[in-house]
Amino acid sequence: MSRPKKMKSGENDILTRVVATAAIACEGVANGRNIPIAIVEPDIDGKINDLIITHKSVKNGNCECQWGMTEGYEYAILSLSFSSPVEQKIILFFDVIKYGIIVNQILYAKCLFLMTGDSETKFSEHIGEPRILLEVPCDDFQEDWNKIYRRKYAQHLREEYGMSKKEALKIFDDVHNEMQKIKTLRIHK
Repeated sequence: MSRPKKMKSGENDILTRVVATAAIACEGVANGRNIPIAIVEPDIDGKINDLIITHKSVKNGNCECQWGMTEGYEYAILSLSFSSPVEQKIILFFDVIKYGIIVNQILYAKCLFLMTGDSETKFSEHIGEPRILLEVPCDDFQEDWNKIYRRKYAQHLREEYGMSKKEALKIFDDVHNEMQKIKTLRIHK
C-alpha cells in the first residue's frame, strides 16, 4: 500500500471537522446517484458560509481537491482549494470510524454537497439552507482508502466488542458489501 499524500495547511486555510452527514438523490443531478452531504462546523469568521453563498451565485466555480490521511489514520482529509469565484482553501476532517461510510460514498459518487451546521443538524430540517455541489475526483486515493478503512474499522470492532481479527474483518466485509449495493441505487424517471 502506498502512503497517502501529506498535506500542509497555510495560515489562511480553514480547518474544519465534518460534524454530520446525509445523502440526497435528485433526478438530473449526478445521473440520479446518491450524493453525500458533508455538514461541517462553521468557522468563526463565517468564511465557509460566505464561500458557499458566493459559489452558488455563479454558474461554474473552480475547486481542486486532494485526499489524504492524518498520522495514525484517525481522520480522512479532503482539501478543497477554491480559485474562483473566491480564493479559499478549506480542509475537511472526516473521523474514519464515524464517517468512513460517507467517505466511501464520496469516492463512489465523485462529488459531494457542502454545507455548514452542527452535530445536531438534520438535513431534512435544513433542506433550504445554502449548500454547494463539488466535484471530487479521487482515483489516486480509492485503493489506499479501501485498505485503511477496512483495517481501521476492523481494529475498532476488535477493541470495542472484543472480536477476533478474523471475525471483525468478516463483519466489516459483510457490511461493506451491503453498503456497496445501497450506494449504487439511483433515482430514475
